[in-house]
Amino acid sequence: MHSMMTRSLALTAAFCVFSLIGCATALTTIPQDYALGAKDESVVFGRVWLDLEKPPLAFFANLNRMTLTVRNDATGKDYVLVCDKTGLDSAFYVSLPPGPYRYISVRTGDLSGPLPGRFDLGAAQVQYLGTLRFRGVSLLSLSRQWESSHFFDKFMDRLIDATGMTTSSEKWYIIDESEQAQKSFREKYPRISQPVVKSAMIAGTPMTVAASAQIVPPNRVVSERLIGKFHPSGIPASLKISLDSKRVAYVVVNRGIFAGNKFFVVVDGKEEKQYDDIYSGGPIFSPDSTRVAYGARVGNKWFVVVDGKEQKQYDGILKDSLIFSPDSQRLAYAAGVGNERFVVIDGKEEKPYDATAEGLIFSPDSQRVAYAARARSKWLVVVNGKEEKTYDGIGRGTPIFSPDSKRVAYRAQEGNKRVLVVDGKEEKQYDDIAEGTPIFSPDSRRLAFTAKVGNQWLVVVDGKEEKRYDGIGAGSLIFSPDSKRLAYGARLGNKWFMVVDGKEEKQVDSIGTVSFSPDSQRVAYGAVVGKKSLVVADGKEGTEYDAVISGGRSSGGRIVFDRPDIFHYLVVKGSELYLVEEKIE
Repeated sequence: MHSMMTRSLALTAAFCVFSLIGCATALTTIPQDYALGAKDESVVFGRVWLDLEKPPLAFFANLNRMTLTVRNDATGKDYVLVCDKTGLDSAFYVSLPPGPYRYISVRTGDLSGPLPGRFDLGAAQVQYLGTLRFRGVSLLSLSRQWESSHFFDKFMDRLIDATGMTTSSEKWYIIDESEQAQKSFREKYPRISQPVVKSAMIAGTPMTVAASAQIVPPNRVVSERLIGKFHPSGIPASLKISLDSKRVAYVVVNRGIFAGNKFFVVVDGKEEKQYDDIYSGGPIFSPDSTRVAYGARVGNKWFVVVDGKEQKQYDGILKDSLIFSPDSQRLAYAAGVGNERFVVIDGKEEKPYDATAEGLIFSPDSQRVAYAARARSKWLVVVNGKEEKTYDGIGRGTPIFSPDSKRVAYRAQEGNKRVLVVDGKEEKQYDDIAEGTPIFSPDSRRLAFTAKVGNQWLVVVDGKEEKRYDGIGAGSLIFSPDSKRLAYGARLGNKWFMVVDGKEEKQVDSIGTVSFSPDSQRVAYGAVVGKKSLVVADGKEGTEYDAVISGGRSSGGRIVFDRPDIFHYLVVKGSELYLVEEKIE
């Protein structure tokens, strides 16, 4: 299942690839005399780039054309976008029916795996999807990036184990090269005169282009403040905003024609030292917004850079493991030397295991540390150096601590079932338990999580099951500050809506994260209604922007209440970021 760290060994790569392609419609490059006119068709173009440090021989690389599979969420139909040329770097130009789409997979030869993201394609529209770039060491590292999709048999599984740990190179990025891409498109297709719409994405979250009109509700006062500009060669997926919404940091790639690419971090507009590579998670801010840390590589050695100072070198740094403690005084991450994997806390190495997972976490009081590790074929949770019961798998993103730091919970796998373990005790088993759950209430007394029964999802609160839906919004489950209220996003068919205290609100096309006011009386969340990106507060829609960054807390995409009647959030207008403050009168 998607929320577990275990691997499926039942299917080979080739079988899974052909089962995906078999029921999809293949779309090849449109002819140069193509003229877009019908309302039931549109055009998308972009580039797929497998940027490998150890590419295969040119003969093998040029045997196949890469393909990009997308799914129309309105019709449920899959389309395979075939690249224009063979090899590991090629553009694509295809005609596609309009509608809401999600990326499904990218394929080259017998290697295939998922690619996150969405885009909305209008009727008779020309849309640029960007450069979809995978950075990795080799095609085997590409396989390792996709192993969680159950595309590999035991032979490949053993090969992956033998290669060592995942480095930060193994990551998908979406790069904006629209100026050159549009120029090439116009030269290739002179008969297509429609304007090009750019589909922008930040940290895997779709940014829907909205109308330019600014409509301010009569009961809300809006002010905007510029907090930074984005470097033309910056990597959007690396963008981080400090928790106080005053600082910006991201990774920039300096493409070298002869000497190879170099990478550096920009913090508050200042460029730091260049390296051969930068950790896939990009920079992170400490909770008090005063410190910055990231992983970097020189040659074949990886190390952490904290406030501009380089730490001890290792063979690898586990992706997404770098974290500050809540008091911002401590730092921890998972590293590896040879075949050993271990956690490094305040510069000190813990007990080595065969593998360590990404769920490294400090307790809220910064005194305790917990993480998942593998000893041979079994996974276990380690809390302050003490090992708990072994399972077939531990859920990604767990264990977690309660706000008072006294309780610990995590998702575990036993056979083909999932179970929640709270303070060492197992709860009821389900077909799946969603990533990003469970969550504790602010007073640490209540607990909620999202579970799957058959083909439907439901929220379980304090052991009681709520109504079943077709889907529950990832990351939307939240308790109010007084611990008495609960809200989450749910889906029936193609429509989304917020469920607050068990009551369903107005339906929208998409939703972001939700926030309660400090007094627990108000609810605000990001939403997409038609082609509008906006914030809904107290059930009323707000000002329209090119994008409202409310897709996830890790990227700084939050709606924050400063007091019961005032909140702020980040938006995109053109190429600039703005901090928006609203007052509800």
